Amino acid sequence: MRGRFDTILIRGIATFLAALVPVIIFAANALMTARYDSLTIVSFCVAVGFPAALTLAVIVGLPVALFCLARRWTHWIVAMFGGFLMGLIITYLMMWLFDQFPAISDPLSDCLSGGLLGLSGALAFWSTLKLFGELEPRGRDTAGQAPA
Repeated sequence: MRGRFDTILIRGIATFLAALVPVIIFAANALMTARYDSLTIVSFCVAVGFPAALTLAVIVGLPVALFCLARRWTHWIVAMFGGFLMGLIITYLMMWLFDQFPAISDPLSDCLSGGLLGLSGALAFWSTLKLFGELEPRGRDTAGQAPA
């Protein structure tokens, strides 16, 4: 049986990776398409992108994931759908909050890109939990009771 510290550590690693994977994908995409030098892009992703992604993963993603775990909604499709929806909504809210609906860019494609980044983070979170066996059903003792 896994201890409480192990579970907290695994979920912490999963949350860290859920924030890191979208930032790496964003940085790789920006390095291929942006007109800025690579040092500017990487430093932006390290100084701004990762802390923002980690904050959102802790404030929004982790409570949603814990709710889904409590309800035993642990299928990878649920994780992908939830991550895409969270990424889409967060991107739209950030664009609306900072009034960044640019005339040259399509807001729909920006929101869909944010949704795909959210999907990648949720899939990283789910994969980490699956790899460490956190999504397996809890065992039962001989009396049919779940262990404490």
